[in-house]
Amino acid sequence: MSAPIGLRDQLLRVNRVAMWPAVVVIFVVTVGGSFSIGLFELMNTTQVQARVLADNASAAMAFRDEKAAGEVLETLHHSPQIENAWLFLSNGEVFGSYRRDSAAMRNAPMPEREDGVQLHALYLTQSQTVSAPGERVGTFQMRVGLAGLYRQTALVGATAFGALLLATALYARLLRRLIVAALNPIQALTDVVDEVHSKSNLAARASGSHIFEIDRLSKGFNAMIERIDERDRRLARLAYFDKLTGLPNRTAFLERIAREVSLCDRSGRRLALLFMDLDGFKQINDTLGHDNGDEVLAMIAERLRRELRPSDTAAPAAPFELDDSMARLGGDEFTVLVSQIESVQNALEIAERLRASIAQPFVLEGRELAISCSIGVAVYPDHASDAANLLKHADTAMYQAKRSGRDTTHLYTATLTEQAMQRLEMDTSLRGALARSEFSLVYQPQIEVATGRVRSVEALIRWNHPDKGMIAPVNFIPLAEENGMIAAIGRWVLDAACADLVHWRAQGLDLRVAVNLSPRQIQDKRLVEDVREALARAGLPADRLELEITEGAVVDDFSHAIATLTQLRSSGIRIALDDFGTGQSSLSYLMKLPVDVIKVDRSFISRLQEDRLSRSIVEAIMVFARALGAGVVAEGVETYQQLSILQHLGCPLIQGYYYSKPVAPELIPELAACAWSAPLHSSKAAHRLVTQLAQGA
Repeated sequence: MSAPIGLRDQLLRVNRVAMWPAVVVIFVVTVGGSFSIGLFELMNTTQVQARVLADNASAAMAFRDEKAAGEVLETLHHSPQIENAWLFLSNGEVFGSYRRDSAAMRNAPMPEREDGVQLHALYLTQSQTVSAPGERVGTFQMRVGLAGLYRQTALVGATAFGALLLATALYARLLRRLIVAALNPIQALTDVVDEVHSKSNLAARASGSHIFEIDRLSKGFNAMIERIDERDRRLARLAYFDKLTGLPNRTAFLERIAREVSLCDRSGRRLALLFMDLDGFKQINDTLGHDNGDEVLAMIAERLRRELRPSDTAAPAAPFELDDSMARLGGDEFTVLVSQIESVQNALEIAERLRASIAQPFVLEGRELAISCSIGVAVYPDHASDAANLLKHADTAMYQAKRSGRDTTHLYTATLTEQAMQRLEMDTSLRGALARSEFSLVYQPQIEVATGRVRSVEALIRWNHPDKGMIAPVNFIPLAEENGMIAAIGRWVLDAACADLVHWRAQGLDLRVAVNLSPRQIQDKRLVEDVREALARAGLPADRLELEITEGAVVDDFSHAIATLTQLRSSGIRIALDDFGTGQSSLSYLMKLPVDVIKVDRSFISRLQEDRLSRSIVEAIMVFARALGAGVVAEGVETYQQLSILQHLGCPLIQGYYYSKPVAPELIPELAACAWSAPLHSSKAAHRLVTQLAQGA
């Protein structure tokens, strides 16, 4: 395929193709017209001359006067174009003739004697009748040479050709200038198009033109580019900015971090990244609705803008006019870049200032709302060698702040990464633990003080890790709550505990099994259905199952927890409040809980002997439980002295190492067969069993 030809060259080529035929036509018309006009004039002239001569020669021919006829013919010397002339009598004889010196004409044949004009290549013949009064006496005929006409025509042709060449040259030059003048605006528009296409420069604009059509084209092009530019800006806003808060989003912030790290490499300065996450924000969405939650996020973004001074953040240096160094990464996560810090302490001070600012109450729909946040801080190059690790380490530090109690700031350390890797490894193992049947249950009996009989057992999960060995629930249950495995693990515990209880009942044991519920399970909408299905699969009466909860499990969404526990209790399932006295709930909240059993936390039991306050608290808890119509279980009983005090206080049920550690399900029948009296050594069977269990442990 041949290369495309420019519009200027195409116009010139078309002009050349069209111009030369026009020049030829003009030349032919000019020369042909000149010859035709000359010939016409010559014919008219010779006709007039022939008539005059015929009239003059009529008398001479009538009287046969040859001398007079000769004189008439001699007058033709004054007409140089006439080469020959003849006077013919009526009978055809030549009466007189005239001949101009010309070899060609001398040898020319005699013409036919016919009236009128006859045209030949080199001459024309004019014939005229000679008449005397009353009769025709003869014919006058003359032959006119055309050489002069041809010379005149050639001169006209040469002149016309020269004039046409000159005119053509002037026309071509003028046309070239006109084409260039007309094409300059088109070329300028083409250059703008190339600028937009090759360099993506949407700021380029076409200039106006004195040519109406090109001016319209330029204005239309500019309007189109402006619309494209506006569309790209809108798309950029969507791609680089968070619609809710107006802050840069994750994509824009990651690019920003990379640029700032490069600047730090060149300048040798330090850069801090603050990673913020709101504490308990899910509760705001769940209780106030997502619309109000979005409004809170927008208010937090605005508060951060006001709180951060220009000197705190990295100077703007991003495309699409990033207005600051804050960003909303998603959900309730915010980040801030702090540039040119002299020390890590500078970054921590700014983080604390932001945390304190967010802690100030927000006013939403006329009511105050308290919010806290956890902040992680990482510094470049102290804590990371690139932008990706800087963000990751700040995120790691933030999660450490969460685990440290929330509403705090935590600085990244290398130990956190090691812990995070260990946590990641455990998370990966935990996700496959159910499928690999790595979980098992152990049970700790609850002894009725008055009879020494085992009345209930608490199911406690253990994770038999293939590499790390036995892992206690305190080390993996929080992780299961974070990664969403807790619901599946909880269902497995319910099924396994119910199955073990069915097995014991088949052996004649009348026991109740207690199963712990995590805070996430309480919030699970399927909990009631899962519990009822587990009882139905096992074929157990509902009153044989006791579900243990903590105060913290119901604080986050109290109304939902009350509704869930009420449904469970209405089915006949018993509800126990575990670790009582260590939570943050008020007594008014606790009085609304549908509980059947209150379990006194081990922290109070361990200080019964030496701390009168702990004894008073335990006594008050027992009074509170009786007022609610609930039973009491003392947890963590390890000595006979603790047991004696609890007996004196009237505590009905005891649980702890004094009687038994958690044991495998197959040992429960033997434990239940013993009579557990106090002191323990007074019951030989129980003493022997406890000794065996201790040795096995």
